[in-house]
Amino acid sequence: MAWRPPCPSAWSLAFFLGLLLAEAVHGAGAQAAAHPAPRLAPAEERVLQRIAAVLGVSHWDFVAGPCDFAGSGVHCDCSFSNGTICHVTEIFLKEQNFSGELPPDFADFPNLLQLDLSRNLFHGGVPDQWAQMKLKGLSLMGNRLSGPFPMVLTKITTLTNLSIEGNEFHGPIPPEIGGLIRMEKLILSANEFTGPLPTALSLFSNLTDLRISSTNFSGRMPDFWGKLKRLKKLQIEGSLLEGPIPLSLSELTNLYDLRISDLRGSGSAFPDLRGMQSMKTVVLRKCSISGSIPSYIGSWTTLKHLDLSFNKLSGEIPPSFANIYLTGNSLTGNIPGWLLRRNKIADISFNNFTVGNSGPSQCLPGSVNLVESYSPEMNSLNSVQPCLKRNFPCVASNGQYRSSLHINCGDKEATINGIKYEADTTPKGASLLYVTPGSNWAFSSTGNFMDDNINDDNYIATSASKLTMPNSELYTKARLSPLSLTYYGLCMLSGSYTVNLHFAEIVFTNDTTFCSLGKRRFNVFIQGRMVLENFNIEQSTGAAGKPIIKTFQTHVTNHTLEIQFYWAGRGTTGIPYRGSYGPLISAISVTPNFQIPLAVEPPATQDSKRSSRASIALVIGIPIIAIFTALIVGIYCIKKRKRSLMDKELRDLDLQIGSFTLRQIKAATRNFDAANKIGEGGFGSVYKGLLSDGTIIAVKQLSSSGYMAPEYVMRGYLTDKADVYSFGVVALEVVSGKSNTNYRPKEDFVYLLDWACVLHERGTLLELVDPDLGSNYSTEEALLMLNVALLCTAAAPTLRPKMSKVVSLLEGHTPLQPLLSDLSLAANSPSSSGVRRNFWQNPSESQSLTAEASCNDTNEPSTVDIDGSLRALMS
Repeated sequence: MAWRPPCPSAWSLAFFLGLLLAEAVHGAGAQAAAHPAPRLAPAEERVLQRIAAVLGVSHWDFVAGPCDFAGSGVHCDCSFSNGTICHVTEIFLKEQNFSGELPPDFADFPNLLQLDLSRNLFHGGVPDQWAQMKLKGLSLMGNRLSGPFPMVLTKITTLTNLSIEGNEFHGPIPPEIGGLIRMEKLILSANEFTGPLPTALSLFSNLTDLRISSTNFSGRMPDFWGKLKRLKKLQIEGSLLEGPIPLSLSELTNLYDLRISDLRGSGSAFPDLRGMQSMKTVVLRKCSISGSIPSYIGSWTTLKHLDLSFNKLSGEIPPSFANIYLTGNSLTGNIPGWLLRRNKIADISFNNFTVGNSGPSQCLPGSVNLVESYSPEMNSLNSVQPCLKRNFPCVASNGQYRSSLHINCGDKEATINGIKYEADTTPKGASLLYVTPGSNWAFSSTGNFMDDNINDDNYIATSASKLTMPNSELYTKARLSPLSLTYYGLCMLSGSYTVNLHFAEIVFTNDTTFCSLGKRRFNVFIQGRMVLENFNIEQSTGAAGKPIIKTFQTHVTNHTLEIQFYWAGRGTTGIPYRGSYGPLISAISVTPNFQIPLAVEPPATQDSKRSSRASIALVIGIPIIAIFTALIVGIYCIKKRKRSLMDKELRDLDLQIGSFTLRQIKAATRNFDAANKIGEGGFGSVYKGLLSDGTIIAVKQLSSSGYMAPEYVMRGYLTDKADVYSFGVVALEVVSGKSNTNYRPKEDFVYLLDWACVLHERGTLLELVDPDLGSNYSTEEALLMLNVALLCTAAAPTLRPKMSKVVSLLEGHTPLQPLLSDLSLAANSPSSSGVRRNFWQNPSESQSLTAEASCNDTNEPSTVDIDGSLRALMS
């Protein structure tokens, strides 16, 4: 929305028109002697006098004649009676702030063809006397007219241009409207019309412009568009109509402006628009359109604006010359380099792109918005900035988390009741991600204000009058958005919060001008949940310029708070001027509903206490270290004594104990031949073996492919992290719906865990989710569970979290990203790679589960059962 002058008052209009009147009278007097001027027909002059008296028109000069005054808004045809008599043909009284009911006297002009009373304060209905008029054009846009659709209008069959936009008409459209067969331009937007779209509209074969946005028309979109082949402009935004988009729309080859948004019901494929080579504006927003974007759009050289936001589009982006808005889809592949290099607006936020050679690894300044543009699988990549990742994750350490957020949206910093509201003064917003220098919060803005004929829109509104309410610093300015505005609270502590949203309508006025007639409606979402629908600030407060605070409770689990404001095509768009619509927010305040941990304090407080904390840490830390060292030594001595006692007991049993290599065991069991299998236990199969010296042994092949930790399978070391490993395997099986031992996705991968690690490295971890779930699951929760499972099944036990930490991760109390970063670094180390390589073996090489034994013929001992005495085998 561009800056506009305030609405004109009645006094300023009179003064301005008075100056024009004086100039016109002076000019007329100079010419009167040479050529006698034609006079307005006396009857019509009396009609004008009656209208002037009713409306309070003061700028009509009945001495010199209204037709002679260029600024009167009265146009006459003076060709009658040899140029001596004039008849009124056009009257323009727009933006005059006239009030009252519509005068029936306008019907007394027999030659009146055009009547424009737009942007005034007329109320009531349309006079019945108007039925006898021969009007071609009638505009009642932007008034307070109400009631059902005026039946009298259906009787003015000469109409070719009718606009009743921005009033309070309601109810269904009568079928009698079909009698206006000469109609070329019909604008019904921003009213409360209900019911289905009348099929009588299909009779308007001359129609070139149809606008029915922000109405309550319902039912499926009709399929009569093929009968309106002359249509050039079609706007159906913010109605209650249901999809799919009818196929007959493709027959409108003369279209150059197509806008359909927020359809309900079932979705549809991308409509066939290939024949519309003159297209300038295409808006198909939130219409549940699936499939790919057709490539022929790239050939539209006249296209200036393309908005396909909030659909289900997939695939890649075809080249285009237009400003592109593709936010909120499922677009995949690499972000094309041409999109980043051109000097055009492009918003591709909230999609599923992957990191490619040409794709960015950081958010770019300028006119390309990439926030949350990568798929959830990319969240584990350290090379990608958080702003590109899904849910805008936090990378701060525990001491840098915050528990509150206060923003003075659109204005400078302000302190209210001791609380500092941070400044938010960035003027742009067509396709913008703004992150504060301290990375405490950010906002993403998309869209440009349509039809205002302004290239450089202003996304900050300023009150035209001085506000006198308490805390006016929060309401003097506000941030605007023509489509979608999302604020992020970054690195927030997990827990419950109170969100206070401050609103005050400062664009529309609270006076007796037409600027008071605007209706702003938008939706608000917090953490993805709609908390306000069709919210009208002025309706909630009772007056413009009056503040209101809307309070909500929410919960932060992943350290990011998301507040979105979305325009769903509702409300007026042309009052006071074109481009006046969309969300408006004055201030945001977020406070915790829990006790703040001592470790999390504002940075200034932490600096002031750093030295004292260091001293306390030294005093407390030294004794703790001494005690801890003593405990470790004691535990070691106890374990050593127990092991000595166990060895003595085994010697007393006089058992035959031997050590064997894997090669000897495989030869004895004929490579674990099924014919030698003598039993099945809970932890694996038991095989009969015959050594080269004739000794018979029983070999137990432990089932490390199930839930046993690799350090126990490979080395016999039982750590306190073995159960964590087992839990991770179970978690992986729950999410995937597959068994770790029985699932083999490809020949190159033995276990489910093997495949999970490969998908994790590729950034496509969601491929593991049980396909039976379809799309009926939370991708964030699934990724959380899968990543926690990978943490629990780390090859090295030191990298696995404790079970208490696992619970905290699943509950969202502990950030996952730092642990994943540690895991990624460790996974790339040579030692960890060796463990992973040895533990996940190819079954074609051995049925044993430890790849180290199958790849390396080592002399690691294997304990067997000799003469029927059962022992554990470490192969």
